[in-house]
Amino acid sequence: MTSSPSSYSSPTDTCILHEFQDTNLDEWQMISALGKHSRLIAIAGAEQRIYEFRGADPARIGAFIERFKLKSFDFEHIGLLDADPGPAASA
Repeated sequence: MTSSPSSYSSPTDTCILHEFQDTNLDEWQMISALGKHSRLIAIAGAEQRIYEFRGADPARIGAFIERFKLKSFDFEHIGLLDADPGPAASA
């Protein structure tokens, strides 16, 4: 990767990384560069990894937590995954 980390994050203070569990090595290198100057929010489910054929690594979530000295948060324990969608969902 030849671009400087600041060239990725100059206009972006916060990046949301959806489906982070499916990142490959090139994407991980870019994310690592972004993390030097931006706030990163990674949304991932290790059991949902479907892109191993293109380099998704099961250790990537742990590497993210370790690299950026983060605490993980499991949404299952607050009931968001079991929330009742209400009548709008059946419309």
